Amino acid sequence: MPRVSHRRQLIADLISGMAAEALDEEDYEDFLLLNSLFDADGDLSLGSFLDEDGALWMDTPMDDLAEVLMLVEANRYLTPRQLYDKSRDFVLNYFFKLPDDSFRQLTRMSKASFQFVLSEIEGHPVFQNDSLYPQAVVALQLAVALDRLGNYGNGVSLGRTLKLWGIGKGTCVLYTTRVFEALNDLASKFIVWPNKRKRKAMSRRMTAKGFKGCVGFIDGTTFPLSQKPAVDGECYFDRKSRYSINGQIVCDDNRRIIAFYAGWPGSCCDSTVYKKMQLAKDSKKPHFFSPGEYLIGDSAYPADRGYNTLVPAYRKNMKGTDIEAFNTCIAHVRVVNEHTIGVLKGQWACLRELRVQLNKKEDMERILQWITACVVLHNMLLSQNDDWTSDDESSDEDSDEPEEENESEDEDESDDDEFIFRRRLKKKAIRKGNERGGILWYRSYYMH
Repeated sequence: MPRVSHRRQLIADLISGMAAEALDEEDYEDFLLLNSLFDADGDLSLGSFLDEDGALWMDTPMDDLAEVLMLVEANRYLTPRQLYDKSRDFVLNYFFKLPDDSFRQLTRMSKASFQFVLSEIEGHPVFQNDSLYPQAVVALQLAVALDRLGNYGNGVSLGRTLKLWGIGKGTCVLYTTRVFEALNDLASKFIVWPNKRKRKAMSRRMTAKGFKGCVGFIDGTTFPLSQKPAVDGECYFDRKSRYSINGQIVCDDNRRIIAFYAGWPGSCCDSTVYKKMQLAKDSKKPHFFSPGEYLIGDSAYPADRGYNTLVPAYRKNMKGTDIEAFNTCIAHVRVVNEHTIGVLKGQWACLRELRVQLNKKEDMERILQWITACVVLHNMLLSQNDDWTSDDESSDEDSDEPEEENESEDEDESDDDEFIFRRRLKKKAIRKGNERGGILWYRSYYMH
C-alpha cells in the first residue's frame, strides 16, 4: 500500500476540518461546494478555494483553517530540512585519516588497495559530468559503494549509509550504481581464464599433489535473496529452505576466480547449471583446455568422458577402499574453492543476502551487477596481495556437504569406474597421497 507523506496527510486533515465546519446549517452550501472538490482520485488542492484574483471565495468561521492550508501548500517542507555535512569535507577530514584497521573494516581493503581500485575506475566515463555541477569526488563514491558491499542484512540499508556518509538516499543509490558500472566494465580485465603458460604452471604445482593437468577447481554456491521473487518464486527455493540464485565458481590454487556463472534459480543443482557454462560446451572446450587439462569438482558434477575436462569425486564413498582414498585426495586439493567462496562472501558480506526485490529482468541484471562487482574486487585485491585472512571476518556457510545424490541425472554414469581417465588419475593421486607428507600419509599417521 503506498505511503502518504505527512504533508499530504495534513492537507487532507485540514480539508476534512473545513468540511466539518461547513456542516453547520447556515454553511450547508459551502459544504456542498467542498464536497464537489474531491475528484475521483481524492486529490485536493487549495487552488480550488481561490477566485480569479487568488483570494478565498469563502468568508466563514473556517477562515483560520483555510489560512493554515494556504501556508502548508505554499511550503514544500513542514519543518526545516536537516542539512548533513558536505560529502567532500567528510572524506577529506575524516575518511582518509581513519586508522588502518578501521579503514579496512569500512572498505574491506587497505588504503593502498583503495588507491589502486580508485586509479582503475576514476577515469571511467560514468564519473564524467557534462553539466555545470561537478560530481562528488570519485573516492567518496567508491567508499560508499564498498561500505554497502561489505555489509550484510540491514547494514546495506540506505538509512544506515546516509547517516554514516552524510548523503541522501538517492545520492547513495547513484554512487553505488556508478561504481558498479565501472567495476563491471573491468570484468574482462580481472576475471580472466588462464592462458596456456599459466595453466601449465598450475599443472606443475598440482603434480606434486598427484593431480598433473589440473588447472582449476569448480564448486557451486547460492546467493540468498531477502525476499521471494515475484515471478516463479517457488523455483528459487533451494535445498537450504531459502530463496536464492545458483552460482558456479571456478578458481585456481591461489584462490583467484578465473570463471563464474550465476543467474539460475537456487533450486537448480550444480550439474544442471554447469552444463550451461561455455567451458562445458564440447565446441568450446578446446579453447579452455589443452589435452590432459581438467577441472576438479565434487560428486555433484558429471564426469566428462568425451574430453576429460572435468573430474568429479565418486558419489559412493566406500570406506576402506581406493575410492575413499581418492575422494580424500580430491577433497584435500579442492578445499581451496570452498575457501575462495568463503572469503568472497566474508569480505563482501552483501552476497550472504541480496536485498533486491526480483520482479523483472532488470532486477536480475542488478543482482548480477552486484555479484560481478564483488568478484572483480576479489581478484583486484589478490593482485595487490591484499588477502582476506582468517583474522578477518569470514563466511563458512558454503563449507558443507555436496548436493544430494538424487539431484543429478548423471549419478549412475558418474560413479562407475569405466571413466578411464579418472581411474588412471586415481592411481597417481593415491600414490602421491601415501608418500611421506601426503594427505593419506598424514591421515594414516595420526589415526594410528
